[in-house]
Order: sequence, then structure tokens, then C-alpha cells
Amino acid sequence: MKRGKERGQSLLEFTAGAAFLIISLIVLFEFALIFFAYLNVLSAARAGCLYASNHPDWLRRVQQPGYNPAGDPDYEQYYTRIYYEAQGAGLDTRNLTIYLPEMDQGVGIGKPVRVKVRYELSTFFSSVELPWFGRFGLPNRYRITAQVTMPIRGE
Repeated sequence: MKRGKERGQSLLEFTAGAAFLIISLIVLFEFALIFFAYLNVLSAARAGCLYASNHPDWLRRVQQPGYNPAGDPDYEQYYTRIYYEAQGAGLDTRNLTIYLPEMDQGVGIGKPVRVKVRYELSTFFSSVELPWFGRFGLPNRYRITAQVTMPIRGE
């Protein structure tokens, strides 16, 4: 009779261990997706910042009150570089927010220009909830923001 109890105990230990392993793998995979998205959002922000830093005339127009980017070819280039960098990395561009560049110290060679890009990430496991555990404190959507600053180069 003792051998049957030992088999039951081994099965219970295996089940508990396997459940813990699967949960750990899910959390690890989720964090890997977040890190992947962050690196690609950062790369997209760099592409936009590089364009902005090389076009100070456009940055002067952006600083003017009432600037409207609609129809501005420089804005379209800026937006397109960020958009395609994100799209090439496999990010869902519908969840991408691209902000206008910011220049706190004005426009001039060597002064900083800052570009900010935000991405809303919904992972494969965003809708998964386990009984008793829920989502382990993980949110359903992750807001990833990357900000890049470069000196203005061209004049």
C-alpha cells in the first residue's frame, strides 16, 4: 500500500513543478516581447531624431506657434522614417504614436532636439488569466515610450 501513496505523491510533485515551470516560461516570454518592442521603438525614435537633427530649417517651422504638419514634406519624411522603422521590426503601427520633435533650447548647431515615440503593446498572453493567479500582476497592455536626444547637426 505504501508504494501507491509514493506514486501519488510523485505525480502531485510533478504537476506542481510543471505548472510552476509553465507559468515561469509564460512570464519570461512576455518580458522578452516587451524588451523586443522597446528596442524597436527606440530604434524608430533614433531614425526620427536623426532626420530632425539634420533639418534645422524644418525644426524652426515646428517651433512656430500654430505649426500644422499636414502637407509639410519634411514632416512626412520624419513620420515615414519612424513609421517604416517600426513596421520593418514587425510592430503593429496602428498602436504607434509619433510626437513632434521638441527643442527646449531653441534651434542651432549643437543644441539638442528630442524625439518621443510611444507604442501600445498587447502580447499573446494579454488575454490569458489563470484561476487563482489571474495575470500575476501583469497589465493587459504595455505602454512603451522611447525618447532620443541628439544635437542639431546641419545648418
